[in-house]
Amino acid sequence: MGCGRWFRCRVGGSCIDSAADLIQRRGVAAVTLADVERAAGVGRSPLYHYFDDRDDLIRSVVHSTVDTVLTAQEPLLLGVGSPAAGLRRIQKAAELRPDADVTELADFTMAAIQGGLLLAPVRRAPDQIRLTLHGGRAALEHALTPQP
Repeated sequence: MGCGRWFRCRVGGSCIDSAADLIQRRGVAAVTLADVERAAGVGRSPLYHYFDDRDDLIRSVVHSTVDTVLTAQEPLLLGVGSPAAGLRRIQKAAELRPDADVTELADFTMAAIQGGLLLAPVRRAPDQIRLTLHGGRAALEHALTPQP
């Protein structure tokens, strides 16, 4: 009996999880394939069996991270409808300023998310997602109704 799918998922997933942890702690530029091998407890041969090179592993980390975030948020997003509709509900609850342009805020938030997803693989820096989301959050916080 061969190693099968379980082994592929376990080894490839372990490499991705280990690389993601190292990237989060050290930053993408400071992580080498040797670091990932040690952290995942695999040798060079299995690592290169699942990933063409370091860039391929980094791309896999980015895709895995995005999938994890979207999967976790999906139940929340399904009940919201469009981003603008969700922001209108927040505005009606007096949590957003009445003069806030919810369509513009929704567009900016979506642009921030999409920009982060685009920049992360281009710059080979998963941290780009976090940075762009900070920009989107700042715009939303600016539109909040001031608390007394």
